[in-house]
Amino acid sequence: MKKYILGAILSIGILVSPAFTQAAGLTTDQATILINVVKSSPSTPAGAFVDLITAFSGVTVNQATALITVVQSSPTTSASVFVPLLTSFTSDTSTTQTTMQPTTQTTTQSTAVKSPTCTLNVAYGPGGVAKKYGLTGTGYYDGSGSTYVEIHDGEPVTISWASTNADYSQGPGGDKDLANGSATYYPGGNKAYVWNFYGNGGYTSCGVMVEVFPNPDIPACALTASKNTAVPGDHVTLSWTSEDAAYASWVQDSTADVLGLPLDKLSDFGSQVVTVAGKGYLTPTLSIFGKGGSSLCSATIMVTAPAVVCNKGDVNSDGVISQSDQEQVMRFVVGLVTLTDAEKNRADTNGDGLVQLNDAIDIGGYVARQITIFQACPSGTVGLPVSSATGT
Repeated sequence: MKKYILGAILSIGILVSPAFTQAAGLTTDQATILINVVKSSPSTPAGAFVDLITAFSGVTVNQATALITVVQSSPTTSASVFVPLLTSFTSDTSTTQTTMQPTTQTTTQSTAVKSPTCTLNVAYGPGGVAKKYGLTGTGYYDGSGSTYVEIHDGEPVTISWASTNADYSQGPGGDKDLANGSATYYPGGNKAYVWNFYGNGGYTSCGVMVEVFPNPDIPACALTASKNTAVPGDHVTLSWTSEDAAYASWVQDSTADVLGLPLDKLSDFGSQVVTVAGKGYLTPTLSIFGKGGSSLCSATIMVTAPAVVCNKGDVNSDGVISQSDQEQVMRFVVGLVTLTDAEKNRADTNGDGLVQLNDAIDIGGYVARQITIFQACPSGTVGLPVSSATGT
């Protein structure tokens, strides 16, 4: 480090002496050399350069320290950006002499110069939620301890900056800017936005780190019913699964009313048992929600009317058709038994109004499953089940 400082002194062409500390201010070339020496040693404490800069100029210790810090924190910024700052602090005293009068005392009062302060206000996300950052140095933080803001790809951030005791700022692009202002950015990836603020009292900086995340996937779901065809009173289980979803809820429509589906918030997967009612097609529909938005999925249940049962062939009215019914008809035909009108109606399988041998033959064919419905049964009806029981 001493070699760097010595090289700068020799390049400037000035000998350090008490007489020089009161000498003329730096030229632009001399200031450029000093700044390049500081830029080449970003890890060297600022105090190592303070004596060098204050010796060559009218810069105060505080001003020199602030200037060195900002130069070291901006290694990619051209030295020419900082030269006006350094030369503006120097004063040409080569033609000015101060004569001390023995009988006169001169008292100089100086007003303390305040250092700049800054604040950033960052608006981002849905609705442009604002967050205030009071950031200094190279760290990024806000009042709650957060170090960054998160947005999704394609979303903008609007950053407003404000300062006190600053004449101008240097924005993220390195250009000189207003001390107070606002701009909207569309980050293509993670990015730190930093402003440096400059005034007579030195400099300070405010910044915020913006992290860009990929847009979340739109959630998807599947809904199934344990029965796709049912009759009123049947119990059906509705089951659902999903991806990229946080929760679900039933769409409140006419189907939800019929099935009694609640408006409750549901988990992203699960099942629910419902009791079928009504008639026709029911379409229960589920909404799912996630960071990527929402989606719908549904199932279809066809509700049919309960089947009408035809009791033809069930002569003894035991709820089944068996060989016993066939034998009863044969006994009636040969005159061994009598039948009531209701029994005769059930025994008339062909619908001719008579109970004859043909009816007994039909019942035998039904028991043998050679026929599935009797001729006398109305269209759309179903026959009774078959039993293998025999008569006595």
